[in-house]
Formats: sequence, structure tokens, C-alpha cells
Amino acid sequence: MSSRSRPTWMAAVLLGIASAAAASGVAPIVPEPVPTDAAVGDSGASTPPAALVPAWETLRYEAKNAFGRVGGEIALRATSDSAEAWVADARTWFRPRLLRDKGSERQTWFDPGDGAVERATRITTGPGPDKKIYRFTREGAHRVRIEPRPSEESLPPAQWSQVRESFHELATGAQGCAVVSAPEALLAGVSAAVAAGEAPPTGACVFLGKTFFRVAFRPAGLEQIDVNYRLRGARGKRKGRAPARRVDVHAWPVAGELDIEEPFDLVLLVEEESGLPLRIRTPIAGFGEMDIALAEATLF
Repeated sequence: MSSRSRPTWMAAVLLGIASAAAASGVAPIVPEPVPTDAAVGDSGASTPPAALVPAWETLRYEAKNAFGRVGGEIALRATSDSAEAWVADARTWFRPRLLRDKGSERQTWFDPGDGAVERATRITTGPGPDKKIYRFTREGAHRVRIEPRPSEESLPPAQWSQVRESFHELATGAQGCAVVSAPEALLAGVSAAVAAGEAPPTGACVFLGKTFFRVAFRPAGLEQIDVNYRLRGARGKRKGRAPARRVDVHAWPVAGELDIEEPFDLVLLVEEESGLPLRIRTPIAGFGEMDIALAEATLF
């Protein structure tokens, strides 16, 4: 596997964590793939839930093991000019014991009706800082990458001067990509679908790095798991055992720089009644397989 591969990026943007993990330079671990859409009855047509807005407003996750700590937060909000457009704000941190800390902040604008992403920005801090600006059209993804020169690393991103632009083509409907979405929007869609007793969204692709990934969700039954999280406000704390719907996620590259990316998998464990994503089970570079647990949530 190329050292540039980033098979943990899907979990990264769901939490904003694994992008930092992949950038650590440690070779990621790739688990066995789950069946693709063709094996679970997906024809390639987009079938989003009626609304991709879940019951939760904010999520905060934490995980640790002998190699260090990771954490992330996601917040959803309607834009000030339209309730038909939503913004996902994500912040993450990655604190390995033997390497420098790394973090990122990401904003994603998407349509809650079908999960289609309009634009996104991401700022990475720590070793190799940069800022990326994405704009999506029917033809593909426009990406602007801004980096500091050595003399600019202490300056804010607005004063960085190394700018590179690129375009990554994806024909409408190509490779089963009925909708170009974002992991944040898909997480919201899975949450809403589980709470409503509906099938997860299908026919979606996401753009990570320089590559479009096709994403398939497969419901995989009910699991009893340990939970320990706080509901903000007057709702108190939930601790003990709880049933959770398991959703297996499989993603594979379909367009862009296919030679440096590989398929990857992760598992979502979602509370049936609320749709809260309780766990994200994924490999993280340098950490091995981890259960990233919900620590705090706010409901709408």
C-alpha cells in the first residue's frame, strides 16, 4: 500500500479524526471489506431518507489507548439565509504519545434534502499545516490548497502565500454516484434513517483528498453495547448497556487519483430511538482498531 493512502479518512471526516491520523505518516490498517452495494441490493439510484436532519445538534467523541488519544466534535446548524441549507462544523484533535499533536477544523455546506454538498473548507494544524477550499459542481470538485512558506508558519492561514489549484472530474451519475455528498451529511442521514426505521441513504460518493469514494451502507442487526455519555441541558447522563443498530460502511475509490487510494471499512453503532451514533469502530493509523465512543451530545 502506498504511504499516501488514507483509508481511515471516512472516519476522519465523520469525526474529523482520521485525516490527522493519516497525516502522521504511519501505515494505516485496512480491514476485510464488506460486500459492495451490488451485494446488498443497491441499484445505484439515490435513495435518501425524507429528511437528512437527525435529532442531534452536536456530538463529541473521545478514545484512547496505549498509543495516545483522539477526539472530535460535530455541530449541525441551518444557515442564516435559508433553512434549506445546513452547515456542519467539525473539530478534531489527535495526540499520539510519540509524535507531535495534530488537529483540524472543517466546515461543510450541504442540502439536507438529499445530502448534496456545495462547498467545504478544512484547516489542518500541527506538522504540515494547510488550508483546503472545496467547491463542488456537476462536473466534479474544484480544490484550492494553501500552505505557508517556512517563514509564514507562525502566521494565520489568511497570510499564507503558497497556493495550488486543481480540478477533479466526475461525470454526473458516473460509477453509481447519484449524489456527491460529504461524510458529515451521510452521518446525519444514517442517524435520521435509523431513528425513522428506514434504510440508510444510497447512491452517494464523497470526495476525500484527490479522490471520489463510492459509499455503501449495510444494516447488520442489533448489538448490545456499553454507553457512557452526557446529554447537555437538563437531560442528564446515560450509562450502562443499550441496544444499537449496527451499520457497516464500505467505501471504495471510483474517480480521481485511484492509484494511491484503497477501499476501506468502518462500523457505525446507532441508538435506535434517538439515532445518536454511539460508537464508530475503525482502524486509525498508528493506533490499530479503535472504538470511538460518544462522550456528549445535544439534541435539537
